[in-house]
Amino acid sequence: MKKLLLTMGLAPIALIAQDITYDEFSMNAGYENMVFYSMDSGVVGEEIMASWDLAFDVRSTGSSVRINGGQGTVLYNAGDLDAWDTIDDSFIEMAADLPQLRNDNISWSSGAFSQGGDGMFDLGWGVYDIVTHIITSDKVFVIALPDGTWKKIAILSLQSGTYSFQYANLDGTDYVEDQLSKSDYPDKLLAFYSIGDQSELDLEPNENWDFLFLRYVEQIQPEVYYGVTGALVNPNTGVQMLEGLADPFTDGDMDADLLNYEANSVGYDWKTYAGGTYSLADDRCYFIQTASGSQWRLVFTGFEGSTTGNIEIGKILNSGVSVANSERLNWNVFPNPAQGNSAISVQGNFQVEDASLTNMAGVIVFTTALNNWSGTIHFQDVSPGMYILNLNTDKGIINHRLLIQ
Repeated sequence: MKKLLLTMGLAPIALIAQDITYDEFSMNAGYENMVFYSMDSGVVGEEIMASWDLAFDVRSTGSSVRINGGQGTVLYNAGDLDAWDTIDDSFIEMAADLPQLRNDNISWSSGAFSQGGDGMFDLGWGVYDIVTHIITSDKVFVIALPDGTWKKIAILSLQSGTYSFQYANLDGTDYVEDQLSKSDYPDKLLAFYSIGDQSELDLEPNENWDFLFLRYVEQIQPEVYYGVTGALVNPNTGVQMLEGLADPFTDGDMDADLLNYEANSVGYDWKTYAGGTYSLADDRCYFIQTASGSQWRLVFTGFEGSTTGNIEIGKILNSGVSVANSERLNWNVFPNPAQGNSAISVQGNFQVEDASLTNMAGVIVFTTALNNWSGTIHFQDVSPGMYILNLNTDKGIINHRLLIQ
């Protein structure tokens, strides 16, 4: 495979193409900032990575809480909630033998606090009541912050769109009980929170974004986790990667049926580091379908590493819609993983006419008409496995990766 070698400076690939737009932006030295990037509009937000510790999923059916693992935050399961008063400073020594809880970078719906759940009603940090629709805590956690501070913490409940949570020093001092309301963050994915400052932070921009460039923890080999720098993808943005291309700006075609909606579908591995330099694959492109309906070809053309945090991309608009006139598409699927003979809820600003499941070999294994759309899809006799959920909506066809257990 040919590689584009980058040492000093950002040198665009020399290609003859009138419609390539090169866009350079920066995370700053040491990857100080996380950057929200829109294929249509460029950088739409920049925020300091170290400013937050927790990120709450504030979508209508969101229930997950993530940690800032890229800054060194670590989370441990410390047992049942009724063990709160028994946790003390001795936990720090025991933590060396305990597994760490990490964000799942495949799905935004599975943060570190969600690990250990069953994918149905046990959501890791709490249990969902199908009658009251309230999630109530049954776990206490211990969180180690980058400044060396250790806290015990519990997400107490999620009721009527409001998260309630508490945290304190391991000896019980500096106790704080706080709340965060989804209604304060309309049309957003995440609301952020600083434990050190005891404050919530509105860091996500109001504008549409496709990628969040940041430092995060990824599994780079089996059971090997490492801090990486890369792009996590908006849940409403689809990605198709092609590689082995002689010319990544012209070769290959987009196939909407192969769009991937996993959060790390772009990720970090568009670059490699060896011998003091970064190399970018010059045979790879990403086809991007934004929530606004635009379709782009994206090629990474420059990366300077932590010295400057500078990134350069080349992009070509294949087809598009007016961003000013486009309606933001917000939706979520719950629960995911789902059960083979149960139902999932799909919430979004659209109507669904029919739905199907396609296995990873591209074979349709389930289909149903949804003329009287109620927000629910009932599955029948679907074998466990990974599928693509295809929804034919009044806003167009959308796809979502769905795990059936």
